[in-house]
Amino acid sequence: MKDRVEKFIQEENLMQQGSDIVVAVSGGVDSMVLLHLLEELKEKWSWNLFVLHVNHQLRGEESEQDANFIEAYCLHFHIPYNETRIDVTQLKANEKLSTQVAARELRYKAFKEEMDRVNAKVLVTAHHGDDEIETVFMRLNRGRSPFTRLGIAPKRDFSGKTIVRPFLQESRESIMDYSLRNSVPFREDSSNALNTYARNRFRHKVSSYLKEENRLNYKHIFQYDRWQNEDNEYLMTLATQKFDDILIERKGDSITISKERFHETAIPLQRRVIHLILNYLYGITVLRDFSVYINQIEQFFQFNSGFAQIDLRDDLKVMRLNDVYRFTLGTTVESVEYCSKLSVPGKLDTPIGTIKIERFEGISERSESEVFLNMNEVVFPLYIRNRRPGDRLNPKGLNGASKKVNRVFIDKKVDWPLRDRWPILVDHNDTILWIPLLLQTELTTPFNSSDPLLRVAFTKERNL
Repeated sequence: MKDRVEKFIQEENLMQQGSDIVVAVSGGVDSMVLLHLLEELKEKWSWNLFVLHVNHQLRGEESEQDANFIEAYCLHFHIPYNETRIDVTQLKANEKLSTQVAARELRYKAFKEEMDRVNAKVLVTAHHGDDEIETVFMRLNRGRSPFTRLGIAPKRDFSGKTIVRPFLQESRESIMDYSLRNSVPFREDSSNALNTYARNRFRHKVSSYLKEENRLNYKHIFQYDRWQNEDNEYLMTLATQKFDDILIERKGDSITISKERFHETAIPLQRRVIHLILNYLYGITVLRDFSVYINQIEQFFQFNSGFAQIDLRDDLKVMRLNDVYRFTLGTTVESVEYCSKLSVPGKLDTPIGTIKIERFEGISERSESEVFLNMNEVVFPLYIRNRRPGDRLNPKGLNGASKKVNRVFIDKKVDWPLRDRWPILVDHNDTILWIPLLLQTELTTPFNSSDPLLRVAFTKERNL
């Protein structure tokens, strides 16, 4: 076993010559065999080993006996030893966490503090092949997506340092056999026999059954997990490239992507693009599992109706607009009525662009972004406001028939969030003269009129 583990360390590049290493030791057979084996290799590799025991204080006197046992072992073999006590019960109550989650959070905090204390770059844990089986099936059972690793990585970053697991190609049986052959003492954790914790239930009822079918299944699962992870890393690279292609705007806590280009993308990359967007907006540096949200968003994107919105946790909103999809994090700003006087000549900024008005003397090409008003017919002053309930106007070409402003927005496929922000030009009597870019009224004038004219032009902000 020692030769196999050493070979695995070399193949996976887990540890280097002369490394300072913190060894996490609980006192059970796995971690005690790990410590013994690393001691056997220590001189050859010029390692400096530091043992850390995290006392969870959950089993009363039994927890104290575990700590005393490890300390005595390290004292006998002259191995630097440190014990950290953590209050799992208090964190569990304060944060409303499960025992396992609270224990893991405090345990890894203790690992980091010990590595900082002894200036070690590597933490070694005794996770083995059977742990890999349990982890994979537990995560599958919980609905883990394929975008994050199913199993246990042999090596991973940890707060700028590294966690390594040199036993992942070893079974629980091989570790026990090593213990017997080399007279490695260990403690039995009585809680391992209980089915209170999910991992114990999987160990007793699932993993043991699978091993009866194939005693080498942990090797096959390790290989599957590795290949699946490598495949996913490649697909994530493609998804990142595709995201750059479909991105229209990334502004603060908002991302807008092209609806057309998104649907031209292969479905496996669509899901990963959504995953990357959620990861970015939630500010998470390590990819996490968003499978439930991805499924919800996929179904939402299958409909082609007008504006619609779904709300996810922490005020994340996904909006389906006419030509784009928008992901926005934060509280939606409620629509506020606005109305501003437009001086002549003058310029006025609106929520979606700029209105400019001036006396017109010259030649202009017809454009949806400008209109001309007869100064002898306009009732001054002029105003720019957003829509109001019941707004109607008399469009050119309808022979005096009126039309609802809301209908104009619908016909022109203006996204719902923009409708309450869109500027409307009105006169002193609140008669609508123009809806920029959308519709002129009977009150606008051809630019070649002999009467004195005003030119009103609108410049829309990009990406709106």
